[in-house]
Amino acid sequence: MSTRKKTLLGHLDWWIIVMYLTLAIFGWINIYSVSEEKAEKQFFWILMSSFLIFLLLLLRPVDYKNGSYVFYFLTLLLLIGVLFLGKTINGSKSWYSLGPVGFQPAELSKISISLALGNILSVSDTRIKDQKTFLMIVGILGLPIALILLQPDPGSILVFFSFILMLYREGMSWRVLLSIAFFIFLFLLALNFSSWIIIGSLLLIFLLYLYLLPKKGLRYWMESTLAFIAVCVFVLLSPLIFQKFLKQHHRDRIEILFKNEFDKEYRLDRGYNLLYSKTAIGSGELLGKGFRKGSITRGKFVPEQHTDYIFCTVGEEWGFVGSTVILIVYLLFIGRIYLLAERQKEAFSRVFGYCVGSIFLLHVIINLGMVMGIMPTVGIPLPFFSYGGSSLWCFTALLFIFVRLNASDRSSLI
Repeated sequence: MSTRKKTLLGHLDWWIIVMYLTLAIFGWINIYSVSEEKAEKQFFWILMSSFLIFLLLLLRPVDYKNGSYVFYFLTLLLLIGVLFLGKTINGSKSWYSLGPVGFQPAELSKISISLALGNILSVSDTRIKDQKTFLMIVGILGLPIALILLQPDPGSILVFFSFILMLYREGMSWRVLLSIAFFIFLFLLALNFSSWIIIGSLLLIFLLYLYLLPKKGLRYWMESTLAFIAVCVFVLLSPLIFQKFLKQHHRDRIEILFKNEFDKEYRLDRGYNLLYSKTAIGSGELLGKGFRKGSITRGKFVPEQHTDYIFCTVGEEWGFVGSTVILIVYLLFIGRIYLLAERQKEAFSRVFGYCVGSIFLLHVIINLGMVMGIMPTVGIPLPFFSYGGSSLWCFTALLFIFVRLNASDRSSLI
C-alpha cells in the first residue's frame, strides 16, 4: 500500500498543484481584503478541499470512466429537482439551500459532462463526424442546457461553449466554430439595430455571393438559399428571444455594454456595479494602493465584490503589475493543462483534460472581460478567487480528477 501511494505521489504533476495553491491562497487573501467574515468561511472550504482532493486521488481512472454516465444522470436529477425545491436568488431558481450552505447543481454539470464526453469519445471506433456520435454529443450537452435555461441561469449556459474547443480538437469542423461566432455576432447586432436593416445588408451580401458563386448545380443553390432564410429567421427572432427568455436584470446586463458611461442611467442604475468596478481597477495604477488600502474596496462601493467582481480588488490593491502576474499564472496554469492533455495516451484522459482546460479558460476570459466592461455581467466566478464553496469544490474536482488521470497515464508502460 505504501509503495502504491509513493508511486502515485511521484507521478503527480506538482507544477499544476503549486499553481493551484498559489491561485487559491492569493484568492483567499483578496476575499479577506473585502470581507473578513467571508474569508473565514472560504478558509473552511479551502481546508475541506484537501479532503476532497484526497478522495479524488484514491479513485482509479477506470472508476471515473465507468461511473461517468451514472454521475451525469445524477446531475440531471439534481437540475430537475432544483426547479421545484431550489431557492430563488437574483431571479434564478438555481440553488439548493441546505441551512447555511448553498449548493448550485449547475456546477456539477461541468464535471459530469466532461466525464460523459470523455467516455463517448474514448471508444476506439468513434468518429465525431458520425451522425450517431454527433447526436449523442448534442444530447449530452442539450439536456443540461435546457434545464439550466428553465432556471434561468444564462451565465452557466455560457460555460458550455468551452466544450467547443475540445470538440474541435477531436475533429469537429472549423466551420462550426465560425458559424457559432457568426450567429452570436448577428444576435448582438439584432439587439442594437433594426432587424430589417440587418436582413437588407445580408441580402446584398447573399446576392453578391450568388453572382460570384461558381456553377455547382441547382441543389447547391437551393441549399445556400435555405441557409440564408434560416439566418434571416434567426435575426427576426433574436429580439423576441432576448425579451421572452431572459429576465429584466439579464437584459440590463447585456444592454449596458452599449450605453454611454456618462449617461445618468448608467451611473446611477444599471451600470453602477460596472462603473465602480472599472474605477477600482483603474485607480490601482501601476503598483496598486496596497493590501487592504483600496478606498473603493474598503468603502464597499462594488456590490458582490467578493464573488463575481473580486478581480477589481486585485486591480485596486495590487495594480497593473499584480494583475499581470495573476494573469500570467492563469495562462501558465491553463497552458499546462492543455500540454498535459495533449500528452495523454488514453483518449478518455485527453478529452477530459481539454474540457478542463477550456472550462478554466472561458471562466477567466468572461470574468475578466466582465469586470472591465467588455462583456456582460453574467455571474461567472473567477476560478479559485471568487467566494463560494460550490464553485471552489467544482474547480478543485475538475482539476484533481485530471491530475489523477494524468498520474496514471504517466505510470503506464503502454
